[in-house]
Amino acid sequence: MTDTPSKTADVHPRRAWPSPGSAAHGFTLVELVITILVVATVVAMALPSFSSTMANGRQTSAVNTLINSLQYARNGAMRGGQPIVVCPTASQTSTTCSADWNTGWGVVSTPAVGAPTLLSAGKVAVTGVTIKSSGGASPITFTPRGLVSGLPATGVSLFTFCDSRGSAYARSVLVNVGGYVQNSETPGLDPNGGALTCP
Repeated sequence: MTDTPSKTADVHPRRAWPSPGSAAHGFTLVELVITILVVATVVAMALPSFSSTMANGRQTSAVNTLINSLQYARNGAMRGGQPIVVCPTASQTSTTCSADWNTGWGVVSTPAVGAPTLLSAGKVAVTGVTIKSSGGASPITFTPRGLVSGLPATGVSLFTFCDSRGSAYARSVLVNVGGYVQNSETPGLDPNGGALTCP
């Protein structure tokens, strides 16, 4: 006659609790300090690159805002058959040209008869970026043929965008007498390869 298994055997095995003398699992103080130092080092190495990326993004935003205004003015002049001016303005609602591009600019229709009309307004709306023009406060006037009048003797107007990093990181937009609007992808250089200067 064979023995049958006892029906009183444990269905659930007992848990093995650590003995009082066994080591607890987790971070020691030394391991924690080393981990914090490694993380701090990685963050410190990444911060300059992140800051530079953010600064480049701010300049690109300012450059694109001006380019959009200039192209909008040129297309509007050709489509509407009347001159359109881009010039610095004292406010975002003014149709009167002022002296400082940093306060903003207006795209203004200037018909032969009637009052000028503000078509759009732009501004360097990012902190720490400034704009200057080789033509000073002179307006950029697009003719119905898409050409530009009122440029300096050089035949171009060069807009330079600067921030606290100086000339080596400056960006630019160039407008020529043919109405062509161009920006340089190389920081510190204008579209023709000339060195930019910041105040």
